[in-house]
This record gives sequence, structure tokens and C-alpha cells, in this order.
Amino acid sequence: MNIRRSVVFYQMVASLFIFSAFSQAQTKDIFEDDGTNWGLDSGDTYNLGWVKGVIMGTSLVYNEIYPSLERMFKNKKPTEFYKTSLEYTANKMKGLTLIGITIGQIRDGIDVLYKDFSNRRIRIIDAIFVVKMQIEGKDPDLIQAQLRYLRMHPINDKAHEEAINKISALMDKRIEKGLYDFTNEDLINGIITEQELLFYGTFVDKNNVNHNLFCYGYYK
Repeated sequence: MNIRRSVVFYQMVASLFIFSAFSQAQTKDIFEDDGTNWGLDSGDTYNLGWVKGVIMGTSLVYNEIYPSLERMFKNKKPTEFYKTSLEYTANKMKGLTLIGITIGQIRDGIDVLYKDFSNRRIRIIDAIFVVKMQIEGKDPDLIQAQLRYLRMHPINDKAHEEAINKISALMDKRIEKGLYDFTNEDLINGIITEQELLFYGTFVDKNNVNHNLFCYGYYK
């Protein structure tokens, strides 16, 4: 199974598994459920079912696909590009699994997250992975940036386009100089703003590491 087929299979199975778990009880897309739905319909049973469905769906696909990626990596002498693609796919899959995290941990974490009214519009699917970041001890600044990014959705089309155009133009010039990531110095000097990077889905931490922010839910 090649990389493209692995990724497509992962997306299809995860989507079908989670959808089938809730389609009978849902009248709208489950990726639109947010803090206003959390616990309101069926109380704790609903919350636990939501989390359990996501854990089982992502674990099922991880257990099915990840061993194949490992075999592909070991049995071939990949080019640098192929190796990088395999590593990216494997790391992406790891990031989307909830192995080692209990249903109760996630439920309790989401309860706390939604106690802050400013987080109520964050979709449950996104809240789950924010809580995962907290459980794993990720950088608090990164977690706050992730929350700000999700609160911004749906992002204004014009603002998003302007940010993309500006960042693309800056990146073209930077690549010519062998530079790829944005730095805190860029922010201090006004070359780019934190808000523009958030529109682009990027956060620069105190060590100048650029992080891609996620958004799995549907925001209208």
C-alpha cells in the first residue's frame, strides 16, 4: 500500500467509523457539534459515547495502517523525498491517535475546557485534540495559540486570503536566502504579525519553531 492510498484509507475509515457511531442520533454533521451540545442531549452517556467513538475509530486505523508504513520504510531504500513523506505520514497518524489516553481523561478535560464560555464554539472533535495536547504536556503557549486559532473560525475569507498572499510572497524571498521558518525576530520587527500567522494556521514558539495548528471541525 503506497503513501497516498494509506492516507486516503485512513481518512475514509476514520470518517466512516465515527460517522456510523453517531449517525442514528445526530440530525446534523457530527463535526459541527460544539460546547453547546456537550452533555445537553444525553448527559454523560452522550459525552462518553462521543469520546469512545473517536478513540476507537482512530486506534482502529492506526493499528491497520502504521505497521504497513513501518514495513515500507524498512523493506526499501527510500529516496530522501520518499523517506520524508513516510515520516510525515507516520507522524501525522501518531498525532491523530489517542493511544494511552483514557476516555475519562478526555471527558474531564473537555468539561474544564467548556467551562470557559469563550471556548463553547470550539467543535468537540477539536476540543478532544486540545485536551490531548494538555495531557501530553505540550507548550502552554502553543496550546493557547491553538485555542485562539479555533476561536477565530470561521476565518474571514478576505483576511485569510490577504495573509496567505503576504506569507507566500515573504516565503519566496526567504527561500532564496535559505530561510524557511518565521522567527520571533520577524514578529518583533513587524515583518509579519502573530494574527497573520494565525490566519495561516501557524504559531512560532519561543524557540522559533513553527507549529502547524489544526482545525478538524466544520465551522460556519
